[in-house]
Amino acid sequence: MKAWKWLSVVAVALAVLNTAWLYAQQRKLSSMLSPEDYLEIQQLYSYYARDVDSGTMRDASWMYTEDGVWDVEGQRFAGTEALKKFYVSTPPGMTRNGVRHFSTNLVLVPTAEGARGSAYMMALERKSRETPVTITTWGKYEDRLVKTPRGWRFKARIYRADTWYDSPTKVLPSPFASFE
Repeated sequence: MKAWKWLSVVAVALAVLNTAWLYAQQRKLSSMLSPEDYLEIQQLYSYYARDVDSGTMRDASWMYTEDGVWDVEGQRFAGTEALKKFYVSTPPGMTRNGVRHFSTNLVLVPTAEGARGSAYMMALERKSRETPVTITTWGKYEDRLVKTPRGWRFKARIYRADTWYDSPTKVLPSPFASFE
C-alpha cells in the first residue's frame, strides 16, 4: 500500500512539473513571425524604396509610428511632423528619374515589442543617357518595427553607409534568430 501512495505522489508531482514547464514554453517569445507578418513587413520595405525614389504620389512618412524615428548617418528626425518635413523635402538627387535604391537580404526577428529588421541597401544612379549606371552609396538599415491597427510600421529606422576595409567605423549589429 505504501508503494501505491508513493507512486501516486510522484505521478502528481510529475504532472504539475510538466504543466509548469509547458506553460513556461508558451510564454517564451516565438522564434518566428507569422507568414502574414513576414509578407506585410516585406511590403513595407518595398514601399519604402518606392516612396523615397521618383515616381511616387506620396512620401515615406506614412510608414512610421507617430513617435517614429529616422536616423540617417546620425541625423535624427522624430515624430510625424519632422518625418513628413524630411521626406517631402528629400533632396532632388534622390527623387528624380535615374535614381533607384534597393533593399536586400532582409532579416526579421521577433521581439517583445514587435520585430527587429535589418537589410542591406544599395543606390544606383544614371545621370544621363550617355553615362553608365553607377553605385552611389550602399549601407545597412537597422529597424525596430511594431504592429499597429494600420499594419506594421517603423518605430525606429537607422541607416549607416558602409565604409571600407580597415575603417575605424563600427558596423551596426544585426539581429539574429536563435535556432536553439
